[in-house]
Amino acid sequence: WGSPSRYIQGRYELENMKTHTEVYGRRVFFLIDVFFFADYKKRFEALYAGSDSQIQCEQFGGQCTEEEILRCTGLAKALNPDVVVGFGGGKTMDTAKAVAENLGLPCVIIPTVASNDAPCSGVAVLYNDAGVVIKAVLMRRNPDLVLVDTGIIANAPRRLFAAGLGDALS
Repeated sequence: WGSPSRYIQGRYELENMKTHTEVYGRRVFFLIDVFFFADYKKRFEALYAGSDSQIQCEQFGGQCTEEEILRCTGLAKALNPDVVVGFGGGKTMDTAKAVAENLGLPCVIIPTVASNDAPCSGVAVLYNDAGVVIKAVLMRRNPDLVLVDTGIIANAPRRLFAAGLGDALS
């Protein structure tokens, strides 16, 4: 049996992001899905402004490959983070989990859709550059925190919610 250490869900829960990450430390590496990067980079910077925390927001490259994981691990090392946060879809979350695993750090996952089990699982599915699955990598542990902002999930495309129901039933 495996599950995240903590699971928090609620409307506007993202507004409490700083409080949630401070449990792990003051240096936070955010890996943000390309679809959300511009808006949420600004939003996270505003949430942490004026605090003694340091954040670094990086845009996910689009595919969870070994190369992307190494690229993001290298970017994170520059900050020497206390925690890695993945914000986006399944491939973004899997990459963030692998980066946290590489650095031996806690991992916070913020899903933007309810279409898969990536937020809660301790597995990262790796692809090649053509988008073909090459392997699944088992992490030492599941994410430390899954933070679900129901306002974000409710605004996701309906087809992704339906896919999530199918995934859960299977």
